[in-house]
Amino acid sequence: MATAPLPRWTVADAVESDSCYAKLHILELWAGRESLSVLEVLDLDIPVEDRMWAASRMIHGHPVGEIARILTLTRVIMAYALPYESTREWAKLWLSGEDRTFELAEVAEKSAGGGALAAKAAGAARAACTPRWAWASWAASVASRGPLEALEAERSKQIADVRTAIQSYEGAS
Repeated sequence: MATAPLPRWTVADAVESDSCYAKLHILELWAGRESLSVLEVLDLDIPVEDRMWAASRMIHGHPVGEIARILTLTRVIMAYALPYESTREWAKLWLSGEDRTFELAEVAEKSAGGGALAAKAAGAARAACTPRWAWASWAASVASRGPLEALEAERSKQIADVRTAIQSYEGAS
């Protein structure tokens, strides 16, 4: 059962987060509201990477953050690591939940080779095991093998993952 309330951000929270936005711009985005929910941040009229940046910081350390992280990494690993022989066994272990350690993801990343999409998927999982919780930028880099549109498409998928995580969390309460 869900017990922790979903995070909300005040203007002060956004300013203190090391946002690239000036306080005046944040005040304009908040439009007189005391605080914004994660969903409201995801709906702001700002670039997708900025919405994902803010949302990932808001939910870091919250159960919704863990759900979103697992959803994103599952999608990335299934698309980019599972199909390749060099990372298939690792991907199966990760997807089953049997081993999601930093060390095994690091071994998979090295065995796949630096430029391969499979290595980037393993790198995403490795980074997601760190306290920095860098899954958003790493997972996005997997899809950025080409034009900017691919990177934006991946970030849009991550936003959908966060929305799904919130729905799942709210449905459990």
